[in-house]
Amino acid sequence: MTDIVVSDIVNKSPEIPSISEAKDGMDIGDQQSDKDTEPKQMGYLDRGEYTSEKFKIEINNLPKFFGHADLKKKLRTLGLNIVKVKVPHQARHAYVTFRNEEDKEKSFKLLDGWKYKGNKIEVSLTTHGYNQVQKSRKLANKKENRQNNNAEQSQNVEKISDDTRIQNATTPLWNLDYDEQLVKKSEIVLAYLHTLEQKIKLNSNNIVSIPYDGIKPSPVVDGYRNKCEFSIGTDDNGEKVVGFRFGEYRSGSNRVGSPKDCRNVPDSMKLVVEHFQSFIRSSVHASFSTETHAGYWRQLTVRTNRLQHIMMIVSFSNTAGAEILFTVVKDSLDLDENTIVLDICCGTGTIGITLANATKQVIGIEMNNDAVEDAKQNAQLNNINNIEFISDKIENVIHSIVQKYADNRLIAILDPPRAGVHKKVIQTLRKATNLKLLAYISCNPALAIENFIDLTRSASNTYHGLPFVPVKATAVDLFPHTTHYELFVLFQR
Repeated sequence: MTDIVVSDIVNKSPEIPSISEAKDGMDIGDQQSDKDTEPKQMGYLDRGEYTSEKFKIEINNLPKFFGHADLKKKLRTLGLNIVKVKVPHQARHAYVTFRNEEDKEKSFKLLDGWKYKGNKIEVSLTTHGYNQVQKSRKLANKKENRQNNNAEQSQNVEKISDDTRIQNATTPLWNLDYDEQLVKKSEIVLAYLHTLEQKIKLNSNNIVSIPYDGIKPSPVVDGYRNKCEFSIGTDDNGEKVVGFRFGEYRSGSNRVGSPKDCRNVPDSMKLVVEHFQSFIRSSVHASFSTETHAGYWRQLTVRTNRLQHIMMIVSFSNTAGAEILFTVVKDSLDLDENTIVLDICCGTGTIGITLANATKQVIGIEMNNDAVEDAKQNAQLNNINNIEFISDKIENVIHSIVQKYADNRLIAILDPPRAGVHKKVIQTLRKATNLKLLAYISCNPALAIENFIDLTRSASNTYHGLPFVPVKATAVDLFPHTTHYELFVLFQR
């Protein structure tokens, strides 16, 4: 766990009769009420003055990328008498205005069924444009509301205890029942999958519906972390504290609070933190200050294993939640004795070792040579003989692997770092024609979405080979009381 820091129209009033008109027998008081003398929001539309706002339409379903000038040119080539075309920033719709009602009606006939850059354009009437005064009032009200909300939130934060603030920062779902947490996470996953479907449609013109298998609950809800990175700072009294940071760097705060109430931290770690805190309090060295960058004690990293041993250096320590994830992967791939598994970004070989007994051969590919050496040792310790580890880039070895196992069923598993893999890796996998199934495990789907889109793009000069299609998605909750989850997506072609 990383350090947490809490941390084009102007309104005009109706014209008032002149004094000379009043002298001619017109009583101003009789002619206009107080209400009549107030500025009307759309007065310019009622006075009979010309404005193109009266003859405006909205066109929708524009392509993601297009030029304003090109759109205007294309509309004019259709024979439309356009006054102006307005495209809101980064929008996929535009407003088109005309000189009269006849030209506006003509546009509906000419634009019906019209395609622009492959997109079928939809046309609708729009209400008359709002004026700048109204817009300014809305912006002013929004700013005032935001300032009031910020002030109210600041007051509320001051009322919250430090222990609660730490829990809110490290485990924001801590105060929900676990069943409620799963419902909330499923809503997050479904929203993400919907976004992914839309992005795939935009980039490949393929309409996909990703089946969602639901979220698998964690078998361990409390004390499930097997690694935590604890900050070292001070409390309000300047006393050294080991725990999680909840002060604000920008204000120079170095405040750290105890993890004693954090539900995701195991008791064994809390005990280590307590003893280590007692130790550094007896030390003459100060804790590190984020304001002055002076000080000695900065961070404590603790790892535990399932036997409750405390370890400072661990190649890998599996958890019950991770076992659920690996089971999902294994059950989804339908492995057999003819299957060759490419474990890409294999790290120390955990996934490949877990699947090896159900396959003909596992080939782990990892750029970090130290991790590869650890993976070989892990395979040896687990008596796994049908696994090979290669320290290299996937693009350097994929061609020879595909040729070597041309007669076998080839499956790839991608379990990359948080940010995903470079697009060259995706391009390389797309070229492997006998690679029909790809499993992707992501701990941060928001960052991995570009990989997902590149896997599903239509074939092009940049992305060769048939595109993959997402056929299954399963979330696994490895992080109860937080909004984080692991997402397994199965791609097929």
